[in-house]
Amino acid sequence: MILNEGAMASTMTDAITTALRRAQQAHESVDLLNVYKGMPVVYSATIRAISERGVQLQTTGFEVVSLLLDGHTTLLTRQLDQALRARLLRADLTQNTVTLEHLEFAGSHVGDRMMVRVAPRDPIEVKFDCAGQSFSGVVSDLSINGVGVQLPAQAAASVRPRMPAEMAFYLPHPGATTLYIKGSVRFVRPGSDHDQVGLMFSPDTSSQALLRYVRGRQDELLAELKAQYEVRVAAAAQ
Repeated sequence: MILNEGAMASTMTDAITTALRRAQQAHESVDLLNVYKGMPVVYSATIRAISERGVQLQTTGFEVVSLLLDGHTTLLTRQLDQALRARLLRADLTQNTVTLEHLEFAGSHVGDRMMVRVAPRDPIEVKFDCAGQSFSGVVSDLSINGVGVQLPAQAAASVRPRMPAEMAFYLPHPGATTLYIKGSVRFVRPGSDHDQVGLMFSPDTSSQALLRYVRGRQDELLAELKAQYEVRVAAAAQ
């Protein structure tokens, strides 16, 4: 599998190259972070080769298919205080190797990607009251700390971050209960097709149903990834 082969070659900074060489010489593994349907997927790899263009990694396990689906990843190494952002250049599942290019410092948003969120398998309607209005949308992702909601475009024009909100939604199996939760607006992202609103649960929210649902959905998503990996490995071996 080859991606972006026609793209202009890019070189890594000296700081990145030096850090990766130190990790390689110390036989230290690096961690790769991808997100699959809202769920962070972290898996280890070892450095096989480093060039001006990028780095070749040896991977193990089915989780690497999340990188193939994303086309990019976040790389973490103990040799650097900051995470790196990288783009997938090439993958060979028969050899369990991936080659990354365009490595650069990722910035300050890696922590958000590490938060355990899951996208529902089937649509979940959520209703919430905010700014003196009632809204109805669809859950885009869910965690034990909050929920992402998709609303029709322009529907959230009056909603602002930090506004109090009261929400209600039915949590299917394995939670199987209707939740009524107070919280606040974390963010509002207007879009041409829909508005995205992040709602944060109040700190005193405690729901075993939420925890069961998130854990159960994680297991389902990991099973999906494993199945996709096995299909791709079988195809690559032909």
